Formats: sequence, structure tokens, C-alpha cells
Amino acid sequence: MPARYQIRVIRHFCKGCELCVGICPRKAIVLSDKVNKSGVHFPEPNGNPCSGCGQCAVICPEAAIEIFMVSDAKKEKKQ
Repeated sequence: MPARYQIRVIRHFCKGCELCVGICPRKAIVLSDKVNKSGVHFPEPNGNPCSGCGQCAVICPEAAIEIFMVSDAKKEKKQ
């Protein structure tokens, strides 16, 4: 089974530049309707699968995006 990835957005770091939305090859990120404390619409996952490529995290000038591998609970129980 291929690895699964998710993005985590540190909302208060985001300045709303939308670079992450434009660079995602799987279109897995959209701008939220919600705003952070600065009044900026921040990115969030939209349900499309993340490939874990890291392009969104690399292009983010505020380091507001982290990518992590989703652990499989069944594999953890077997080990």
C-alpha cells in the first residue's frame, strides 16, 4: 500500500499569498472561507489525496505548511 500524506497549516503564520494553492500538482489545497487572526484566508486540505511532494511547504515564504505521513493503525498494531 502506498504511503499516505497530509498537510498541516499553521494558520497564524499564513499571509494569504496562495502560492501553495497554485503549485500543488494534485490540487489538494484550497483557500478556506475562514480567516486567521490577521484576517487572512489560509489554505486547507480539500480532500484530494496529497502525494507528499512537499512543493507547497517549500514555496511557502512563511513556513506555514508541514507535510506528514499518515500512520496506518493496523500496521502499528501488528508490530
